[in-house]
Amino acid sequence: MADSAAFDRACKLLEQHTAFSELEARGTVRLALKAAGQNAKTVGKTEMMIAVRSALESELLARSVADAGVVCRKILDGLAALDSNEQSPYEIFSRLG
Repeated sequence: MADSAAFDRACKLLEQHTAFSELEARGTVRLALKAAGQNAKTVGKTEMMIAVRSALESELLARSVADAGVVCRKILDGLAALDSNEQSPYEIFSRLG
């Protein structure tokens, strides 16, 4: 199973707005997801945005990224624009009640 579209978008945005390589960006986002209790394969747009808000900034600060808050806001803006036809299992089941 491939990683979710939200995960891929967040990684690409992190790579664009920092000096991180693709591997560094993906690893950092995975650590933020782990801290938020999420999985890269199943995370949806909403959960990814929560992980960015709650955990990514501290991961970036630990890696000496200047303006970590600004980078997180840019990632959130990019995720907000994501047209998510793919939904995570959490999003599907939350609609079902």
